[in-house]
Amino acid sequence: MLEWGRLTGKKIVFGKDSEVSGLVIGCEIEIGRNAEVERVIGGRVVIRRGAEVGYVEAHSVLVERGAEVEELRYVKDAEVYEDALIHLKTKISELSEKIVCEE
Repeated sequence: MLEWGRLTGKKIVFGKDSEVSGLVIGCEIEIGRNAEVERVIGGRVVIRRGAEVGYVEAHSVLVERGAEVEELRYVKDAEVYEDALIHLKTKISELSEKIVCEE
């Protein structure tokens, strides 16, 4: 298990079956299949099949089938596959953390 208080970066990828606790902040974040991640704030977040995430906050997010997210907050768009499980989904006006990304 990877344990951080706070991890920041431009592009962050957690591979298949990763376990991460703490807050992850980045422009692009990908959470691999069957990974478990506690908290994510990002520009573009992709959550692969079977992954479990406690909290996601993003400008744009994709949640693949079989993934589970406790709380999803998004600014621009949230594409959620039909059999993904989102417990709470909310559209927000801006992220709680300032993230500077090149568009």
